[in-house]
Amino acid sequence: MTSDFNIAVYALVHLSGKRESLASSDELAKTINTHPVRIRRVMIKLKEAGMITTKAGVTGGYSLNESPDTITLSQVAKALSDDYIHVTWHSGEINQTDAQRQGVQNILDDIFVKLNQTCDEVLSQITIASITTKLEDSSL
Repeated sequence: MTSDFNIAVYALVHLSGKRESLASSDELAKTINTHPVRIRRVMIKLKEAGMITTKAGVTGGYSLNESPDTITLSQVAKALSDDYIHVTWHSGEINQTDAQRQGVQNILDDIFVKLNQTCDEVLSQITIASITTKLEDSSL
């Protein structure tokens, strides 16, 4: 996962509190404390996944396209990336046949598959609404 995941969750939680109005990228950037261009890049992916709708122009912005009860963190993560844990470096050359190196790599690949599955299982149980509820409960 990257920091885009955090930005997306912050943005979706913010939008869940603005069900009757739009939030601009500038508003989200101030709330999340990042640059509006970074917000827009993340929001494009959420729009492509069908989680949000957008309206262009001076009075435009973003709004949720789905109920916060139905948006899981697993869906958010998948909208942004293919894997939770993605390793691009491997020891040695691709065509190298060193049995020990290849054996270690196969074991690590299996571990990463299991980690990705576990992350998905955990995040599929958490919704944007459940985060909002925890925030409301903690502010009592």
